Formats: sequence, structure tokens, C-alpha cells
Amino acid sequence: MTKLRNTFLGIAILSSIAMAPTAGFAWKATPAQRAACTGDALRLCASYIPDEESIAHCIASKKSQLSPGCLVQVKKAGG
Repeated sequence: MTKLRNTFLGIAILSSIAMAPTAGFAWKATPAQRAACTGDALRLCASYIPDEESIAHCIASKKSQLSPGCLVQVKKAGG
């Protein structure tokens, strides 16, 4: 049951990252961005699920706490 819940949670986060614009940049997630940032989204922004726009804003606002790989991807996206 937990695995299924986590799968749905991950899908919601990936959809949010892929579709929601943020204050400083537009985020259209690539597979590399999803791979690099899903863990960060779960760790830092889970309380915003299922609000897609809020998750994207959360990721952008927590740059100092992002993993190195996710931070690289956020910067590549213009954030």
C-alpha cells in the first residue's frame, strides 16, 4: 500500500514540476530534470501536493536546500 501511495505521489509531483510555471522561470521538465528533482520535491515540497503551481514555486524558493543535481537542472531551466 505504501509503495502504491508513493507511486501516485511521485506521479503528482512529476506532473507538477513538468507543467507549472514558477515566479522566476518556466519549468517544462525533461526526463533529466525529473530524475534529478523528484527526490527534492518529495523531501522539500510534499505539503504542496497536489497544487502543481505551489510545488514548482516551492522548488524554486528552496534552491539552497536542493540536491546538486536538481540545482543544476533548475539553473539550466533558467531558475
